[in-house]
Amino acid sequence: MENERENIETAIDIIDTKRDDLDLTQPHNEKETDQIIGDYKPHNGKEINKIFISEDDSYVISYSVEDESIQGWLVNVEGNGQQLLDNNVYFKDGRLYEAKFYKKSFLSYYYDNENKRIVKLNFIDLSDKKGQIFQLKHADKIFTDERWIGFTSNGDLIMASLDKKLKDYKIYLYSINPTNATLLEYSQIYKIKFHKSLNEHNNINCFILCQKLFLFNNGHLVQWKLSETTTVTTFEKPEMQYNLFLENLKDIKINKNKTLLAASGDVDDINVIYIYSMETGLCISRYDFENYFLQSFLTLKDGSERFIINSYGEDDNFKILDPFHPYENNQEKTQAKGQAKKALADAIDITDNITNISDPVKITIDSNKLFHVKENHVWVTDWVNETTFQQMLNKTCHSNIYTLPIFQTIQDMLNDIIKGNIHSFPKSNKIKLTDGKNFHFNLENLVRGYGDEIEVKGFTQINHEWKKTSNSCIANGILVSYIQLNNQGLAIITTYGIYIYTIVENFLRLRYLWSNKELVDYNINCEDNEDNELVEYKKIIQGILKQEFKESLPLPNFEICMLFIERDDLFLSIINDREDFPKFISEILDIVINAVKSSDKETRETGDKTLKSIFEKVFDLIKKEDYSLYMKLLPFICLKLPELCDLHYTNLVTTYILHTIILLDPSCLVFESYGKYFAIIIGVAEEVFPFLIVLCFIIFGFGFGFFILLRPITNISFDRPDFNEDNNNPWNLATKYNYLKDGIIDPDNSLIQIPDSNTNMFTWFQTSIFAMYLLLTGDSGSLSAWTYLDNPTVTFLLFVFTFFTSIYLMNLFIGLLGMAIDNYNKHEEFLLSKAKIIMDIELFYMLPSQRDKKDWFPDWIYYNLPTDNVYKLIYAIDNDKTEFNFPPFISKKLKELMKIQKPKNKIKNKINQTKDELNNKLEHTKDELNDKLEQTKDELKQELKEVKALLTNLINNLNINSNNI
Repeated sequence: MENERENIETAIDIIDTKRDDLDLTQPHNEKETDQIIGDYKPHNGKEINKIFISEDDSYVISYSVEDESIQGWLVNVEGNGQQLLDNNVYFKDGRLYEAKFYKKSFLSYYYDNENKRIVKLNFIDLSDKKGQIFQLKHADKIFTDERWIGFTSNGDLIMASLDKKLKDYKIYLYSINPTNATLLEYSQIYKIKFHKSLNEHNNINCFILCQKLFLFNNGHLVQWKLSETTTVTTFEKPEMQYNLFLENLKDIKINKNKTLLAASGDVDDINVIYIYSMETGLCISRYDFENYFLQSFLTLKDGSERFIINSYGEDDNFKILDPFHPYENNQEKTQAKGQAKKALADAIDITDNITNISDPVKITIDSNKLFHVKENHVWVTDWVNETTFQQMLNKTCHSNIYTLPIFQTIQDMLNDIIKGNIHSFPKSNKIKLTDGKNFHFNLENLVRGYGDEIEVKGFTQINHEWKKTSNSCIANGILVSYIQLNNQGLAIITTYGIYIYTIVENFLRLRYLWSNKELVDYNINCEDNEDNELVEYKKIIQGILKQEFKESLPLPNFEICMLFIERDDLFLSIINDREDFPKFISEILDIVINAVKSSDKETRETGDKTLKSIFEKVFDLIKKEDYSLYMKLLPFICLKLPELCDLHYTNLVTTYILHTIILLDPSCLVFESYGKYFAIIIGVAEEVFPFLIVLCFIIFGFGFGFFILLRPITNISFDRPDFNEDNNNPWNLATKYNYLKDGIIDPDNSLIQIPDSNTNMFTWFQTSIFAMYLLLTGDSGSLSAWTYLDNPTVTFLLFVFTFFTSIYLMNLFIGLLGMAIDNYNKHEEFLLSKAKIIMDIELFYMLPSQRDKKDWFPDWIYYNLPTDNVYKLIYAIDNDKTEFNFPPFISKKLKELMKIQKPKNKIKNKINQTKDELNNKLEHTKDELNDKLEQTKDELKQELKEVKALLTNLINNLNINSNNI
């Protein structure tokens, strides 16, 4: 992407000029005028309602509504107090709404909110004692905004006109002519031409500030310098180009020294602030904020930079942040938001310093000055108080040491060494640094037989007591200079090199070590000693300043660092730093692999120890699921795996692969974001598969029918012409070209296009099937050799196939696809597919010991579902209105949590079911009782018969006996 950006150019061409001499000098009154002593009152004693400050803070204009006048003030921004009244600049101007000016070039204007443009433009030359007022000619044709107005370094007015509706983009330059005319005509017009790849975009923007012109289009920002003689050649070559990662650019700010540029805009509906170097065009830092926006830069007293952000809403908040925040372009949104929250938590709140200020007070944030009105005069005071400044200076930052303030500090230390300012040990051989708010350091000179060493001890404040860190460090060489940095770190310069230390969690850490071969050779062959002036050493330092320390803090030279005993501390510090680790991983791996190959035992041990520390850190990142950092390290480590295997680190490589076997393929990460679509692809295919089978049978049927109907009945050869009575012979179907003479076709002379396998695709069954597929897609070229009138059967089959298949079945197929997609276009379908895959892997591909790992195979997959949907789902399950491939399970605790009562229909059905069961049982019991009664009745009848027979016999016997008597 960056390479593509470099080829995209924005051109500014001159299209009109009204002057021949482009080297005009703007008259400017730099001398202080004599102050009239006495009763003279600004604005005739009327109240000052507004004040306007020039871009260079050298001049102030006050405006009085009641007096309708403008008064000039000469400003000494370095000195606080009442400012000097410029009696040469006082005149009436009617109504003054808004204004912008540089030195004594003044532009008043009014912003039309309805049309969103600036109107009523008046240019005022304050260098004249009376203040000459000019109306701008053609101003009504200029579609401009406050951000699109600025000044060149000599005070000429420059305005950009961006009419996005008409796509008309121009730049107007107005130069003051020493005449008495009141109408000021433009001296030049420039037409802005964007690269053809940018013409269609509408997110064009322009900014003019600090004598620089910026044009933005589709992530491409171009910078030009507005010199004293702005000509056509000025815009031929841009001063700098920036590749912004923004969809649209809302605002830009520049720091006081014009070394940093802040760009604010949208990325995926989130406000993002980028900080760029104006010297290199590279991105330095990035902040992702939802409610905070760019305000301004602030230069601290030590020369270090901060920038201010503010939030809009019910509670306006203003905070100061570090512009040298570490930048990660490919970080995930959640991580970017997390870093932004952490940055806000560490930021210094200055809301009270701003919200307590009201008009006509003005703040020049970059110079930390407050312009206000006191006793109807303009006064200047410091804006942020000394306590807040000191709080910012003492703010500890472990994130980045490659910042401009630290580089400038080291550069100043090296310059002091050249001048002879050597900071050596006193007679006690001990130095204590106790001025730091957060950290203290002790230095002790250790003179040993094999050379000079410096022991560094750190102290941190715990419960209001200074406690020594758990370790100390050693620096080689003779002490030359030392200082505690503004980030509370310690910088030491010795005859061996430059050391920077900091304290992290009660541990003294070596953050930076730099040396070169000249310094090492100097210490080995040193003829100087601590008592002389280190003449040769100073010569080496002069060369270092001209080469290595010319523009920025150079990176450590790891090959030289391997000669130092501090190498272990340096490597361990880099490995444990998430900003430095990705920067140096490749170089460190090369160094430690070469160290492992070394014949020196101590060097091999250092390489082995560092190598294992690297992989342990990677394993820890994977365990913590810090994939954003791990993915940066992945390509560098993977390239070294074969070489590590050759060095007998097979176990380490195997462990690494086992930890990262899934992560090795970055495509696995897409399942989290796009898994729903994979579920749609698989699920829809399964659902419409039966329909596709039916469609295939239909295609085969029609293909076979056309094959029987249109195949040649004789053998054919494409190598030898064969014309016969067979209408399906490819030679008879081939295209013929007849000779036409005098409007008459000559049948004896003709040209024939040699046929091929595509002339009659129904010659073979397989091509016949393919011809049916082409008909299905709307390609009827396979039947173009036959006329429909002469072949009614072919015409009928074609009609049936196209209507029934192409029209009816294909539309039916599209409808089925739509319904199937609706069913599977849900995140829960992806989770269900994911659960099935996990289940299959767990059951068929894993050992019993591996199945017990809950981080591999969880029992539950959680899904966020709205409460209303939960109610509907449970109701549908309870009332048997859902269909699942697997029985659904709704826990009792979930129902209690949702306060779901038992469904009435289900209770009613249960009652009816119980009633039916009771009725059935009663009927069954009744039948059994009736059967038993019938059986008992029969038995009683039988018994009665038997009793009757017995009685009859008894009576008969009694009668016989009575007769005998």
